Amino acid sequence: MAFVFFQRNNYPAETEKLFDAFLSYCKKDEAFVSQMLAPELEDGTYPHRLCLRYRDLPMAEYVAEAISEAIECSRCTVAVISEQYLKSEWCVYELKAAHHESQINRRHRVIVVLLDKITFKELDADIRLCLRAASVVHWGDRRFWEKLRFAMPEARLHKDSVNCKDFKTSSLRRSSITNSVKLV
Repeated sequence: MAFVFFQRNNYPAETEKLFDAFLSYCKKDEAFVSQMLAPELEDGTYPHRLCLRYRDLPMAEYVAEAISEAIECSRCTVAVISEQYLKSEWCVYELKAAHHESQINRRHRVIVVLLDKITFKELDADIRLCLRAASVVHWGDRRFWEKLRFAMPEARLHKDSVNCKDFKTSSLRRSSITNSVKLV
């Protein structure tokens, strides 16, 4: 006699997520993200709905919760990694939070865009684990955009503008965050 167990998936369908991708990047790389990466992904042939820190994240007293919520409400996380990114505690927190979300929700993807040459041996063990589990695309690769689009979730047909202020009414919020994050 064989028993088959089905694990119930308590995660919302990917189409119900507010964003296609949360972009994680350091302040130094903000120009690259806002002038090159985001416009290409949002306005290209297959537009994606992105959550950008400078534009979409609410000004909250509890930054960690706002970041975790943005990651949870996105179909994937794109981490733009440079040497400066790896020196920032907040950026490393975002990478680890995205990796954690991908372990909990197997549909959540982590995509790494490497801007600088990184020596993996010198990295913290946790960061190496996150990078090994992610799809890695190298900036400067002649097929960069093709590889990035392939790693991204399939673009949705609509390109509605959303704002993280919509999180307040979203069914995707965790109850603990609902009571903790103060949205402006």
